[in-house]
Amino acid sequence: MRPLYETVFDAVGLRSGRRLLDAGCGPGLAAHLAARCSALAARLDAAEVSLLIASERTPEGDFRVGDLEELLWPDDSFDVVTSFNAIKFAGDITTALREARRGG
Repeated sequence: MRPLYETVFDAVGLRSGRRLLDAGCGPGLAAHLAARCSALAARLDAAEVSLLIASERTPEGDFRVGDLEELLWPDDSFDVVTSFNAIKFAGDITTALREARRGG
């Protein structure tokens, strides 16, 4: 998945100081790669164990257990919101997509 993440980050101009939310981050590889380019990464996942792995991989950042259908941040908190291979697991995909748009 790494080439996909890097391609998306290049396409959206992810760089130092930009805020990224990786919604449904799993073990956090995408957010880890974002942090390596000095972006400020926040991570959301429903599985606490995934966030533990993600925090071991990249300790800096904002880690939250939560639901794709109800983001835990105010409107427009992020420059970029990604969700690699996660939205399809939402109970209501339309709501999850609206929340991602609201976040960024």
